[in-house]
Amino acid sequence: MRSRDRLLHIMSNVKKDTLLPQGLESGALIAHKTGDIKSVLADVGMVDMPSGKRYIASMLVKRPDNAQNAQEFIQKASKIAYQYFKTPQNQSFKLEKPE
Repeated sequence: MRSRDRLLHIMSNVKKDTLLPQGLESGALIAHKTGDIKSVLADVGMVDMPSGKRYIASMLVKRPDNAQNAQEFIQKASKIAYQYFKTPQNQSFKLEKPE
């Protein structure tokens, strides 16, 4: 339990909030860990929603030479996942193509 609590404390205080946290709404909490090397950008975390729901998100994106669109992809995917879990189970969720 002590190790778990320490790990969650460390992951709750990650300074880089430009990836998964950007897709979350106000009131959501995330404990996450980022990874960034030249050809791969990653973020994995546990999200607690204001409704009490919890989910795990994991993104690992291969990219050419520090390409910025990997960051944008993780942010958008995080937002889509958050909206999906926010939708009540009795309603349908529909992905829309960007225009």
